[in-house]
Amino acid sequence: MLFSIQMQCNTNINPMKVTTQTDASRRQLWAGLLVLFVLVAISRSLYWETSFWEWDEVLFARALHNFNLFVHSPHPPGYPVYVAITRVAKFFLQSDVRALVFTNVFFGSLLVIPTYFLYCLFLRPQAAWWATGFSLANPIIWIYSETGFSDMTALFWIITSLALLFRYESHRLFYLGMISFGIAVGIRPQHALFGAIFVPVLLGIKVWRAEAGAAWKGLLLLAATIAAWLVPLVVLAGGLSPYIELLRAHAADTHDPGYLVLRHQMSAAVFVKTKFALMWGSDVLGAALMGLSVLGVVLFAVHAPIRALMLLLVTFLPWALLDFLWLHLYYPRYTMPSIILLNLFAVFGVFELWPRRPWWEKTAAPVIVFVLALTALNWALPVVDHLHKFKSSPVQMVEFVRRNLDPKQDALLCAPGGERLLSYHLPEFLIVPRIEVNESKMAKLQGMNWYYIGLPEPGMKSEVEYHLANESLRRIAGPLVDIALIKMEVLYGQELRWKDVDGKTAFEMQRPEAHCYIKDRGRPRVISFEIIPSPVCPPSAKVSFELNGELLDSGPIGKGRLKKVFTLAPKADASNTYHTLTLRTSWTKPGTGLTITALRCHDLDPIAQAPAQRQ
Repeated sequence: MLFSIQMQCNTNINPMKVTTQTDASRRQLWAGLLVLFVLVAISRSLYWETSFWEWDEVLFARALHNFNLFVHSPHPPGYPVYVAITRVAKFFLQSDVRALVFTNVFFGSLLVIPTYFLYCLFLRPQAAWWATGFSLANPIIWIYSETGFSDMTALFWIITSLALLFRYESHRLFYLGMISFGIAVGIRPQHALFGAIFVPVLLGIKVWRAEAGAAWKGLLLLAATIAAWLVPLVVLAGGLSPYIELLRAHAADTHDPGYLVLRHQMSAAVFVKTKFALMWGSDVLGAALMGLSVLGVVLFAVHAPIRALMLLLVTFLPWALLDFLWLHLYYPRYTMPSIILLNLFAVFGVFELWPRRPWWEKTAAPVIVFVLALTALNWALPVVDHLHKFKSSPVQMVEFVRRNLDPKQDALLCAPGGERLLSYHLPEFLIVPRIEVNESKMAKLQGMNWYYIGLPEPGMKSEVEYHLANESLRRIAGPLVDIALIKMEVLYGQELRWKDVDGKTAFEMQRPEAHCYIKDRGRPRVISFEIIPSPVCPPSAKVSFELNGELLDSGPIGKGRLKKVFTLAPKADASNTYHTLTLRTSWTKPGTGLTITALRCHDLDPIAQAPAQRQ
């Protein structure tokens, strides 16, 4: 047999060995798990966050009121089971923040039980307890037990399903594992990757054991569980084709800096070192865990059946590869399943370094794991304390906006995606994504002040601050972008795409015609331009400038930087509070034409009244 079929620990390093337990020892085991669950639940409850720090949390909060994938409430693939669970919590708690955070506090505490039962398949009883405590002390696992993301709840159900499915010799546990896996995928559909190889292998093992009937029943239970949430999800999306298109569009817009993106900036060794450091909050602790994990894999391959190692790898490796190659390096919540596996190997390596030596197994090995856990807690506690005591930067900005701006007079512009966060927190304000500025939107902005809110790159500010407390990681991760509130005088139309030119903000024409909108302040102004053509744009291509439909200037683009200066007279119609500056070019290839590197407005002396003209 590959695994013990009872919910109990192996007393021998060989996971194939079946063990027995008395009723008294079972009661003692569950009493111990209950005590550990309560201790973890208390620690989590003391520090849960009081405001949303990150965009995805707000998207889940929006889904509590209106589940709509087309407006990213939440974003595709949808997380339907997580939204359903948190809606139940919202019914009782009457708060978006409390509903989402309580769900993760609860499942993050309950994670004790499946983690222990997973570990005790491969570790001695004492080592399984230490490994479980060590995993719950991990900074990333603790932090995300205090937030509104789906990752922690999904982690509980994935580990639960694996703890059950690895005991596949019991039909009852196999069936429960299939149902649990279907729930886990409904909470976080990306986690279907855990079953991509594992589930077919498991079904093949059942068939090979002449248990085809149980295999079919398990497969039907999995299919039924998935259908229970997938069918309503597809219906809400308007059908299978629209749902697939939503997935495709979201994937096209997602460019996470995994190794495939960062391989030109850092070597694989540096990338792995950074990954481990971010998992543990310390490059020293990360390096120690990396070394212990490698040691554990080697010792596991020596002492345990190779089939046990292979089954662990086919289960966790697909997700680990996705995380390594494609997912965001600086979002370590994606690494939580890998942390569970690596901790298993690390503790295995510690305890089995000198097996059958009582002084090592009973004293030295536990002390080593205990010191590692204390070091991890030293990084975790300041972060969760910060989450609990302080309001997030977006919420502080929202409060500032409410105190200082008037929704009747002031409009808010933001980067793409930022409107989802702002519309949740500031529904009374007119909010316009910068890339959607056009004549239709300008009609709504008529007579209003324009304020641009620069939000930080999605990611927990507290998490980044916590990592940046480490000198080595500060050099790796770099500073976090601050939130800014800026009063705007110029808006760039949707035909212009933001780009970086020599470290400065610039806007590149995506169409032969583009528009800029300039605030009319009731007095003359000077407009100065700097424009550069793309290398493939011929110097003979024509460019023209129009202001409010009247031609200001035209001519060939030429080579190098093109500089223009115009004067701008105030509008006679006081109800029209902006000017429209139109750029046209005869070069028709999108994205390879002109780039505006500077557009500045300066007020003139009120006496110097003049119509718009070329200088």
